[in-house]
Amino acid sequence: MNEDRKIPIVVGAVGHRDITKEESERLRKEVRDYLCGIRRRYPHSPFILLTNLAEGADQICAEAALEEGCQLTAVLPMEPDEYKKDFQGEALERFQTLLSSASEVFTAPRTEPVSNGRDYLYRQAGIYVADHSQILLAVWDGSPAKPGGCGTAEIVDLKINGNLQDPFKDRLRPASGTVVQFPAMRASGSDTPETGSVVIHGEEVLCRKILKQTDLFNQDVETEETFTDLPEEKEDPVMERIRKVYGAADSISVRQAKKYKRILASISIAATLLTIAFLLYDEMMLYWMILLCGIMLLFLFLINSLSKKLQCHRKYLEYRVLAEGLRVQFYLRMAGCSAEVSDHVPFAFRTDLPWTVSAFSALTVGPEPSDPKDVKDAWIRAQRVYHEKALELTRKKDKRNGRIVKCALIIAIIAYLAAVVFELFFGGIILRSALFSDQGLDLCRTILKILVGALSGLTLFAANYYGKLSLDETIGDHERMILLFKLAEQENDLVLLAREELAENGRWYAYQSMNKPEISL
Repeated sequence: MNEDRKIPIVVGAVGHRDITKEESERLRKEVRDYLCGIRRRYPHSPFILLTNLAEGADQICAEAALEEGCQLTAVLPMEPDEYKKDFQGEALERFQTLLSSASEVFTAPRTEPVSNGRDYLYRQAGIYVADHSQILLAVWDGSPAKPGGCGTAEIVDLKINGNLQDPFKDRLRPASGTVVQFPAMRASGSDTPETGSVVIHGEEVLCRKILKQTDLFNQDVETEETFTDLPEEKEDPVMERIRKVYGAADSISVRQAKKYKRILASISIAATLLTIAFLLYDEMMLYWMILLCGIMLLFLFLINSLSKKLQCHRKYLEYRVLAEGLRVQFYLRMAGCSAEVSDHVPFAFRTDLPWTVSAFSALTVGPEPSDPKDVKDAWIRAQRVYHEKALELTRKKDKRNGRIVKCALIIAIIAYLAAVVFELFFGGIILRSALFSDQGLDLCRTILKILVGALSGLTLFAANYYGKLSLDETIGDHERMILLFKLAEQENDLVLLAREELAENGRWYAYQSMNKPEISL
């Protein structure tokens, strides 16, 4: 099933610590029912519950998730031995049990400017959960947030509205996602909505779109053979996860690109044949050609419907964007850089391809990178060489395609000039030749009309087909990337390199997205 090549759906969990015993069982059931529902809605995706494992709501959600078959990832505010001091009795036992059941355990990185105190550490752990989850489960009484706080209300507010204390990072990654509130009575007493009524906060429609696209990608992974050219990094599970999903996205994108070009060629050829068939019907009075016109129209309709059903153009572009972003993230992490691609993608990605940004964030869940390696050969020089070779090939394609279009145009012009000469010296504009009878003249004119029309149509459709391949823009892309990687060999700012490479990837997506295969070609 290629489960390790899929993008996980990450569900975060936060909540009050002082949940009454009477509320615990109800909440466990509600959380489990909710997880069961979304797992049915997105059946092709693995689910991860991301939580701090704090006493009360966090532990309730973690236990419900394990019962439902989700993976558990624990992101702790501090090292486990120090964190254990916050627990006593049954809560400590549950913490140790859940810790041993977790697939991954790590300490939350510092997102905001460093400060002192345990509250600061709790806030950083909560920020990490909110930041890396598509859905945030909040066992919460609905109380308002306090500026700079570390409780449930503050993390919920951050998920919906942002409000990091580091303005630069807050601007880089605006908050988005859905908060699912499970109203809960605190032991200390609080006013809550009616128990059992789950409340949805935030961008639910956008969240569903993101999860649907993620699940569709994971479904494609199940039926496709994939490969990857990134080096194995089994000592770093985050890099290995990124490497495998990159391989899936890259492989599927290549196959979808081939389908897209076949469909584009089929539409161009069918449209040309339709033009020729209609000219033969109209000029030669070959009335049976009208049947061929109908067949070509039906073929065009079917190929257009197939294109929409396969979505090969969309998958080719979106999976390519995903793969390129993951490759950048892989090498950033290999270099020991903690920067996340989701912080540096162009703004257009957030509006046009939010599911890819979500995927970048979900796949980087884990401890900060360690053991940095030199990536100049593997990333910078290798990419420069790749773009140099790709530039040479693309230039050859562009020249060849230019020759094809130019030849078709020249032949069409020759046919037109032949028609002009015929009319001037044989058809009566200047001279009327006795070599042709009236019927002979009509026959010659018909043949010339068909030639001029067919060759003109062939030229038009050849130009459209090769124009759809955007070879001129691709050449420009390769030239810019070669220059970028040459400069990068002299600099050490990998984050700047990543940002520029992502921006170029965004530009590629922008112009390629306008080249859909369609009947209007």
